[in-house]
Amino acid sequence: MRQWLDPRALIGLRLTSVTVGWHVHGSSRKPVLLFLGTDDAGVLEVCTAGDASLGLDQATEPQDFDMEQYGRFEFQPVEQTHVLRPHIGSTIHGVERIRWRETTVGLLVHFANGAVVLANEADEIFVSTGSLPPDYRDASIEA
Repeated sequence: MRQWLDPRALIGLRLTSVTVGWHVHGSSRKPVLLFLGTDDAGVLEVCTAGDASLGLDQATEPQDFDMEQYGRFEFQPVEQTHVLRPHIGSTIHGVERIRWRETTVGLLVHFANGAVVLANEADEIFVSTGSLPPDYRDASIEA
């Protein structure tokens, strides 16, 4: 059972790493899991849920695993072009919730050098430098 963390717990933490979990099945390779390494809180998984919500959960450093006929998961540090890459080593200065239809569907994470959106988009993690997924254009941003 997941123990959701209050996203405000990120404030003041330094982002030390970002790991993507790739679901590999045949010729398909999709980024579906995201882990944030921090200096004081350890590893946190950015989680999507079936109700369109997004949350944070304490995790351990992920390891590759095989699911036989369903493919496998491979975990790798984010590539140089990933929007979170420039923030590794930076302190998180603020976190706001992205709310849509009374559900927290994402987070707006503030660093000294910009902000990053983390959102649940159809049970996949959407990451951007500020724009929301199209389905959430009517969402509100709350502290």
